Amino acid sequence: MNRVAIIVQARVGSSRLPGKVLKPLHGSMCVLDVLITRLQSVTAIHAPVLAIPHGKTDDKLDDLAENASWDVWRGSEQDVLGRYYDAARMIEADTIVRVTSDCPLVDSNVVHYCLREFHNGQMFGDGCDYLSNCHPTRTMPRGFEVEVFSRAALEWANLSARSVSDREHVTPWLYNNLPASRVKTYTPPDGPVEFPHNLSIDTQEDLDRVAAVVAKLGRLDFTWREAVAAAHELADKESS
Repeated sequence: MNRVAIIVQARVGSSRLPGKVLKPLHGSMCVLDVLITRLQSVTAIHAPVLAIPHGKTDDKLDDLAENASWDVWRGSEQDVLGRYYDAARMIEADTIVRVTSDCPLVDSNVVHYCLREFHNGQMFGDGCDYLSNCHPTRTMPRGFEVEVFSRAALEWANLSARSVSDREHVTPWLYNNLPASRVKTYTPPDGPVEFPHNLSIDTQEDLDRVAAVVAKLGRLDFTWREAVAAAHELADKESS
């Protein structure tokens, strides 16, 4: 059986918006609560994991994951690639879905479609070791990034990547060094979709924008297209 893990990297420390993953987003739910809730419906996942740094600062994230029945792996704060690889090895994953904790609007349906295309790509043609909707070509707005890759490819990156940037950002080594034929892009059925504003959370302005989208929709089971439509309406109203 192909064992699939979804690994979400998270930390409390953030230079632009400290503690952003614990900021309120929907009622009593924080940013990370919302993301985990939205990912719970991905039925193809065998092991959901929160990969966080060592240290007391991030203990709250450990508690949050435990309450959601997610596994936790703790590793280096700076060497995120190493943290990711060790988490994947710990739960014996064959296929890894990568989502970052500053993207609470990620759609579980998109995760499902990316996994399906990744596995189809592995079976046909030249094979597939990496697939995403953001590299090397962005096909969906910022805030909906999903990456899927094989554990073998992750292990190769962990052994080979040396630069601080590659170790911090996890996947650049993969899409920059894998054979182009083994790197695939997920494109939504109606083609690439653009949105001029950031729907991930890096700053207070981003958090306010995402919170406004969630508040407008009034629930957490919305699709990414509903989120983008709501963001468009809010942006239009703001500019009028």
